[in-house]
Amino acid sequence: MSTASSFDYGMPSALTNDTLPVAFDDPTSDHGAPRSTLLVVFLTLQIAGSHVLLPFLLGTFWFTSAKRNVTLTNLFVCFTLTGVVMCILLYGNQYRPTAPDPAWCKAQAALSFAVAPMDSMAVLCVLYHVWNSLRIAHGGREFKSMFANVLAKIPAIAPYLVGLAFGTAGVGEVHRDPASAKLRQDVLFFCTLPDGPYALSTTIATAIPLVVSLYFIASITITLVKRTRTRDRSSTATLVNMDVAFISRIVLYGAYVVLGVVLTALSAFFSTPAPDIFSATIPVFLAVLFGSQKDVLQAWRRIVFRTGPTDEKDAWTLV
Repeated sequence: MSTASSFDYGMPSALTNDTLPVAFDDPTSDHGAPRSTLLVVFLTLQIAGSHVLLPFLLGTFWFTSAKRNVTLTNLFVCFTLTGVVMCILLYGNQYRPTAPDPAWCKAQAALSFAVAPMDSMAVLCVLYHVWNSLRIAHGGREFKSMFANVLAKIPAIAPYLVGLAFGTAGVGEVHRDPASAKLRQDVLFFCTLPDGPYALSTTIATAIPLVVSLYFIASITITLVKRTRTRDRSSTATLVNMDVAFISRIVLYGAYVVLGVVLTALSAFFSTPAPDIFSATIPVFLAVLFGSQKDVLQAWRRIVFRTGPTDEKDAWTLV
């Protein structure tokens, strides 16, 4: 089906009342909210964040002077890929009265469990990079051995290795039992595989990096608060010249990670769409958080208006 015919008044035709899944005939979900409304919110956030805003920011980082560390661009790439996976049924116009086509459902189910561990690892790699940069900037030892150089490459590839491993395992699960790929019945957002060892392993692999991230968040926050009170001018890093905006970004980013940990834990005990809606907000949140930096806004101003001052990178740019 042509993608051009999938849109009506700016929204996918898959979201109109006559193409919703059978379960949407029941006007409310088990959680009291209209299922169709939840689906519209979920897909709108996914499209806005992972299909528009994050790719636009990635282009800014790659093709303008507003460069960023690879761990941050990886984070954007991972959540962009997540958005693509979460919208597979939308691409195939599968939100309809009948059940989704098995081929589309199996494709999404094979990958839907793999993206959460990948995103979680990408979050951890960004926080580790910030933590390590602060540590070195404030007198910590910088290891330069060959082994250390190899280890330094791990944060750049770890998210993709995790995603590839769990994605391959998901394909294996679908191949072993094709009938297991079904539309998730509690929220009807996407197709998944049933609970079992594979699903449990992805939950654990998602939770562990998020929990470890809490240490880095606490350490970064403590370091930044101390340095705002006593500026160490002997440091060679830009991060020492911190401002309120920088600390606010760290706190907001950390708060989102903590919320992700809480919702991940709750989803293990309660059937709720909250983790899925939350995950759909992350690309938009990241785009606003990192797209509001001074040098990024200046890059956009130069592109759109052909004017603007010379690049002035803020503290967060080191990330």
